[in-house]
Amino acid sequence: LNGKWQDRGAEKPLNIHTGISKIYAADSTMISYKHHFFTVTFTDLNFMVLEDQTTTLEVKMNVNNWFKEPIVYDFAHWGSEMMGNLEAQDALQQNGQAVFSISK
Repeated sequence: LNGKWQDRGAEKPLNIHTGISKIYAADSTMISYKHHFFTVTFTDLNFMVLEDQTTTLEVKMNVNNWFKEPIVYDFAHWGSEMMGNLEAQDALQQNGQAVFSISK
């Protein structure tokens, strides 16, 4: 998600995304990577894909849930530009489970 947001009347950049974070040792040497991908499993939808027929599914993303469920994303603490911020990316990775829904 890229754009702008209002912080007490001031417009600030919004650069929110998950990806790969670099992990550094105490001496600033990069030692590994942490991937922030996640898998979403939809268990409450039954459908069949039949040969020569079209099956339509609608995947929705509730943008608000990136910031509130299960972890409240604290802009005052983490800010709105998260590149290199492992803690902020961990929070969004966990929140990703509550963001998507699917229906027929």
